[in-house]
Amino acid sequence: MGNPTCWRLRLTSRVAQALERLRLRMIRKVAWLGFVVPLLGCLPALRGDSIPSGEWPTYGNDAGGTRYSPLAQIDRGNVARLRVAWTYRTGEIGGVSPWGFIAFEATPLMVDDTLFLITPYNLVIALDPETGMERWRFDANVDRTQRFAIVTSRGVATWLDSDARVDRGCRRRIFFGTIDARLIALDAATGTPCVGFGRNGQVDLTAGIGVSNGRCCYQVTSPPVVVSGLVVVGSSVGDNRGVELERGVVRAYDAQSGVLRWSWDPIPVRDSDPARATWAGDSWRRTGAANVWVSDVR
Repeated sequence: MGNPTCWRLRLTSRVAQALERLRLRMIRKVAWLGFVVPLLGCLPALRGDSIPSGEWPTYGNDAGGTRYSPLAQIDRGNVARLRVAWTYRTGEIGGVSPWGFIAFEATPLMVDDTLFLITPYNLVIALDPETGMERWRFDANVDRTQRFAIVTSRGVATWLDSDARVDRGCRRRIFFGTIDARLIALDAATGTPCVGFGRNGQVDLTAGIGVSNGRCCYQVTSPPVVVSGLVVVGSSVGDNRGVELERGVVRAYDAQSGVLRWSWDPIPVRDSDPARATWAGDSWRRTGAANVWVSDVR
């Protein structure tokens, strides 16, 4: 059996190691719990508890993008008795062959007793939620004969200028990006462009990007995020087209004027960039994309 003293020393050492592993696991669990407890305290603010009853004001409904709704009228006891109240047809048709495939993926917004939705070719529509009657529509006039990497739009964003007079046009705005890379602002009440935003209500998102192949593959397919008076927008970049593609720059525009306030490129843009050291050789010069195409959460 060997020397009993050595055996006891080995056993004591193994017990000490096991106890130390247990201690570290407990520390990690306590730290994790300490992180979760304050986070749970934030959930009511992140999810839709504070949103006016019946509204769905952002793509994910709330600041946390939880898609949670506190509404309780429909439940497991009555859901089987639901019936269609109305049907609305957008009139959207496919593009010109061979680029005729489109996909309706929009999440409508419900704000100020109005439903706002968008079609794959960027036709924005406002509906009466009670009747389904159309209040207005705006056509972004995307060229349907052009080839696009993807033809879809997942929604719009809205922003209320609380400092503007109640009777002022464009007090509440609808923002959306187009599949041909434009950012457009509309008056939520009428559907007309907010002419003070950018150039006659729109901003060209291809500026400074170095778009190739026309506008086929640099697009916006998800709604922007509006935070602190800024409209933050990413992009969708078509895959498998080459080594050097459009840059996946994230940009923020003033919600009133459309002036560019800041931009962030996930890829280094100069030798002095601290992230430059993480790229092999000069590979950072001959690349692109690294884009954010989904909605950011605030």
